[in-house]
Amino acid sequence: MLQVRKRYRLLSGQRFSHFPDELQQFSRAFDAALANALEHAAGLLQDEQPGKRVELVNHQVRLHQSYVDHHCIDSLADDLAMEWEPRFMLDQQIVGLIENIEKTALDSVLYPQKSAPNS
Repeated sequence: MLQVRKRYRLLSGQRFSHFPDELQQFSRAFDAALANALEHAAGLLQDEQPGKRVELVNHQVRLHQSYVDHHCIDSLADDLAMEWEPRFMLDQQIVGLIENIEKTALDSVLYPQKSAPNS
């Protein structure tokens, strides 16, 4: 899913380097938050001491709003606005999956399954 997200950016029809600095900052912050969240989840899965959890949703919401504002998505014709929906849905799915991985990993650390009783 992260590779698909990267391709959306590369194939978006606009050069990312031509986006305003603020939009680039939100996008890079979201990328960094994704990387940090995945590292956090990996640490949990490897029984390492959990570090600080990354709040992905806030980064995703800021990125989404910056795209809406910059590209005036709210004022586009429905067919053009719909072209943005897969990108936004993909970001939501990625955030949801990473949060699910973190929750599952954290639950396994906090509440490990008890060994089956010996008969």
